[in-house]
Amino acid sequence: MGWDSAGAQLASQMATLTVNPAYANLLGVEPALRKEDLAATILHCGVYDLDAMSKLNGLVEWGLKTSLWSYTGTKDWSATYAGATMSTIGFVTGDLPPTFISGGNGDGLTWLQSVPYSNRLKAAGVPVTELFWPADHTPALPHEYQFQLNFSEAKDAKDRTLDFLAAHVRPGR
Repeated sequence: MGWDSAGAQLASQMATLTVNPAYANLLGVEPALRKEDLAATILHCGVYDLDAMSKLNGLVEWGLKTSLWSYTGTKDWSATYAGATMSTIGFVTGDLPPTFISGGNGDGLTWLQSVPYSNRLKAAGVPVTELFWPADHTPALPHEYQFQLNFSEAKDAKDRTLDFLAAHVRPGR
């Protein structure tokens, strides 16, 4: 299971509710998948901790905050049930599948979301494959850099993602 950006948040949420019965119960969801059906998770440039997002300022953050205000129906969305349950970082267990996680060094979500989420996964014992770039890497790689194939790093991300899939997903599974 995998996506990027808001889809990475959804993928983390789907994986978490599949392996964490308490989280699924909190959401009122009966998972369609079984834990053993989930072979791997791929997360590019995602949001996993909405509380951390609530502390940001700037134009991009304004857009995110406005979107979440619209989605949840309240300006203080971080204090809502929806805001709390969309944040998967607090529901990580060692039952999550091997995870590939990446983000560009020019994407603020990398340092605020992807790196902390990766660290939480590793602390829980989840096998994690990371692809992060040093802060001073040039060119600075933006949000969703992995789709911008004019960057050689996007090709690296594609190759590393395919290698990860080959290592963790078997045909017929």
